[in-house]
Amino acid sequence: MQDFVDFVMRLWADLLARPRGPFAFRLAVQPMIALLLAIALDVIYQLNVRGWVYPGEALGIALLLALFPYSAMRGPEDRIACRWIARQTSRQKVPEGAPPARTT
Repeated sequence: MQDFVDFVMRLWADLLARPRGPFAFRLAVQPMIALLLAIALDVIYQLNVRGWVYPGEALGIALLLALFPYSAMRGPEDRIACRWIARQTSRQKVPEGAPPARTT
């Protein structure tokens, strides 16, 4: 059981470190890919159902269905995870004379 707890703690720490890591650009690229995929799916839907494409409608639907849920959930999840990690790290005892932890 302790191995699983360690795995979950390491996973959360790694996920929270990613915005400052070497692949930080992924946080901008991933929503853009989701938006492009949502636009493509809506264009396919419009062609099949209506026989014509309305670009403004495709963009609006894509923004609503792809980016809104992503941005609405990202902030609260990040705040909850940061508080949880801070609480977990404050409970850990630091041996006397140990160097301070890196906070980069």
